[in-house]
Amino acid sequence: MYRANTYRNDIQGLRAISAFLIVICHVWMNKISGGVDIFFVISGFFMTQVIMKNTEKSLFESYINFWAKVLRKTFIPVVSVIFLTLFFIFLLNFPSKFLLIKHAEKSAIFIENLYLIKSNLNYLNSDLLNPFQQFWAISIQYQFYILLPILLYVLGYSKRKILIASFIFISFSFVYSLFKTYTDQNYAYFHPLTRFWEFFIGVVAYFFIGYKRKIISLISVFLFFVLAVFCFICS
Repeated sequence: MYRANTYRNDIQGLRAISAFLIVICHVWMNKISGGVDIFFVISGFFMTQVIMKNTEKSLFESYINFWAKVLRKTFIPVVSVIFLTLFFIFLLNFPSKFLLIKHAEKSAIFIENLYLIKSNLNYLNSDLLNPFQQFWAISIQYQFYILLPILLYVLGYSKRKILIASFIFISFSFVYSLFKTYTDQNYAYFHPLTRFWEFFIGVVAYFFIGYKRKIISLISVFLFFVLAVFCFICS
């Protein structure tokens, strides 16, 4: 099985391009860039890599080890940003600052995306100045991380079974995403079930990206820009 190095220039490059497009499209153009979608694919890839390196352990040991790495890398920075943001919200006397406390709370327990659905918030056209809105993405990531270690363990870490299950998840989630985009765009944008297909593309990529690395990297970059242009036009 292909084992990736911890640091990969190609994937870090995609991350940099994604972040650049997110900033450009969101800040100056008020558009959706598609950059977050690429982050989800990359997360699926890396989290599969982390789990597959601990296949000899029990579910409990594997799960604890996995979450220890996730929390060590993300939890402290996330909580620090939340508290620092709350400090400036009260320092600058933000409007609706007490309502924003609820969003801070939901962000800290990684369900901000579900709270945004409940609030019926439009991502690009909200009357509420909400600095915690961007935590919807990491909330979905954590919700996926709850599922992935259990799923791979149940499938016995078998490449064949994982790929079959991944294609099932991709098909269901993608079709569901199309349906909800047509019926309720806000729900489709924030709900984990409409996003999981992106993570599972990363899972599939983990098992294939080592064989014809240059070709797949070129295809990935091409598809990335296609997705970015598509999201830009449709937003």
